[in-house]
Amino acid sequence: MKEIALSYEKSALISGEELSNIAGKLHTEIHNMKRATLMHYTDDKASINLPNDGRMVKNVKDVVKKKCALHPAFLIVIGIGGSNLGTIAVQEAVLGRSYNRLTPGTKILYADTVDSDSINDIIRTIEPALRNGGAVIINGVSKSGGTTETIANFEILANLLKRYKKEYEKYIIVTTDKDSKFWNLAVEKGFDVLEIPKKGGGGIPFSLQSACSRWA
Repeated sequence: MKEIALSYEKSALISGEELSNIAGKLHTEIHNMKRATLMHYTDDKASINLPNDGRMVKNVKDVVKKKCALHPAFLIVIGIGGSNLGTIAVQEAVLGRSYNRLTPGTKILYADTVDSDSINDIIRTIEPALRNGGAVIINGVSKSGGTTETIANFEILANLLKRYKKEYEKYIIVTTDKDSKFWNLAVEKGFDVLEIPKKGGGGIPFSLQSACSRWA
């Protein structure tokens, strides 16, 4: 078989010197990532350890199993920025962009703004299901545990659940830093809580439905 010579300088206008400089930077970054795997959650690149954190994965699976058993009509992810964009990315990658329109199962909604029209739209969407005895899960996500928009929307939707569900706390998940104000509220109220490691990014997603499809 004839060998094919590839010239980056001719095809991509990248010189050999530039490639060497980039390769050097990549080697340094690869070294830093390998180092982070040995430092648990004390390094800024700590998120690389999440997939192999058996304790954390088990905690998520346990919560997923418990919430899937409620057969929710809706899952509402309450967050802002990476706290819900990460979940949207997982949902679209695993379930596709048209998931809500095509599935007969749990619909996923996102409360990511304090715009009253947007929140009222969510309430009008889920209230018929609640009125008919259906289940709605809300997952409040805030790494700091004090994001104003997230907490405001969480309180509105938690109070809605409380109106329709005697044990409303069973339908709530909080995802946040350990010992944050949000964490302490979850413990006090008896909500399920999932920990975001201190050095983990705030956009660590928890998508109940995509998890249900694999772990339930």
